[in-house]
Amino acid sequence: MRLLKKVVDERQELELMRNERIGFWVMLWGLLIVIHVELFFNGFNFKLVAGEIFILAIGALIVTVGHLRKGLWSYYTNPSLKSNIRYSLGGALVLSVISSVLRYKKLLGMQEYTIGKLFTFFVMQMVIIFGACFIISTLMSFVTNKRKNNLEEEFDDKNSK
Repeated sequence: MRLLKKVVDERQELELMRNERIGFWVMLWGLLIVIHVELFFNGFNFKLVAGEIFILAIGALIVTVGHLRKGLWSYYTNPSLKSNIRYSLGGALVLSVISSVLRYKKLLGMQEYTIGKLFTFFVMQMVIIFGACFIISTLMSFVTNKRKNNLEEEFDDKNSK
């Protein structure tokens, strides 16, 4: 038995879901910006942003698990090697640039710190992040495709009976 009765029709429910989706993305990007600004101005003290990072991680986990359970990937792409490479490369580039800029700011006054060392750090960071993102996205695309196929088979079995 449901606790609350739904009082909206399908069109209204779709509009509510669109609003919730927009709100989610605004909160996600706002939280990311706030975390980076606080870290930048507070001397990279992660204790000050632990709550924001925890909430961001929980939200991301809920969305990821929800997508995997329903066999969904994205509005604009399907799980494939090409999309995994594209997303991994984009994520690695953004995170490596942010990480390198923050490292440069932190170590700016040191004499032995050169642009060459910064570039080496950037490349190493890029390779590590790309590898991790690619492995994770490949595993997630495998799970998504498997779940999608299982759901389609269940639907076909129910309709054929």
